Amino acid sequence: MSIILDKKKGVDPMIVTCFVCGEDTNQLILPGIKGKALRKSAGLDPNAKSICMDKVPCDKCLNIMAQGVIFISCKDEDDGKENPYRTGGWCAVKPEYIQRIAPDIDCDKNRIFFVTDTVYDKLGLPRNVEIKNMEAE
Repeated sequence: MSIILDKKKGVDPMIVTCFVCGEDTNQLILPGIKGKALRKSAGLDPNAKSICMDKVPCDKCLNIMAQGVIFISCKDEDDGKENPYRTGGWCAVKPEYIQRIAPDIDCDKNRIFFVTDTVYDKLGLPRNVEIKNMEAE
């Protein structure tokens, strides 16, 4: 099946990406003529073909979060921002690790943490390593 594009209204198909891992979720949205404005308001390239629509994790991330806690590295100067600039570090750890390094953090409520590069590196967390051992088979 193909998508017929309307010259006046447009369809402007976009792939939805996961807020956590940034990968495609295999969902498609058709924002039409508002697509470019939607991307521009999100601070993206108006011609981008993918967008993160919400903070709902994809199925892969949900499986990982069921077993552990996700750490995402971000710029030091973006500490405290709602959507900090990610610098490529991404890993999952068992909740027991969090309890050892920060016993007052409730891992039942918090399953995703944005950690500044300085802290991420001090904790010795890996960068650019594909996670396989915590994914559900």
